Amino acid sequence: MSIVVLALAGHAAAQRTNTLSHSTLKLKEIATMLLPPVADAVVRRVRPRAELDYLLRVTDLHRLEHAPPDAWARWRQAACDLVTAAVEQYSQDRNDPEVADHVTLGQLPHQTEDHDLSWYAPQRCW
Repeated sequence: MSIVVLALAGHAAAQRTNTLSHSTLKLKEIATMLLPPVADAVVRRVRPRAELDYLLRVTDLHRLEHAPPDAWARWRQAACDLVTAAVEQYSQDRNDPEVADHVTLGQLPHQTEDHDLSWYAPQRCW
């Protein structure tokens, strides 16, 4: 679920900053969306539009809507830790701590092919 929370934070950050391409979205913006008050009020409730073809699985919707506060806090913190680790690794690889504020999603090594969401396989819920 931490990956789902991370993806929702990225979606919310892209909306907030009017970023059209997720590859240019700064990780700093995603991290801001994962702070407790913003994550609780925005990220937990954001739902990608159906026309984007990035829908949440029905099981994930249910888990988000019914998770107890401690489970939500654990998922949110794990997502935040993933962003922090990515920024730190990128800064170390370049031996430049100042780069942390400017790291974008597109600068990180990809674990899957572009636009390959087969690991997630969303289901339509109608």
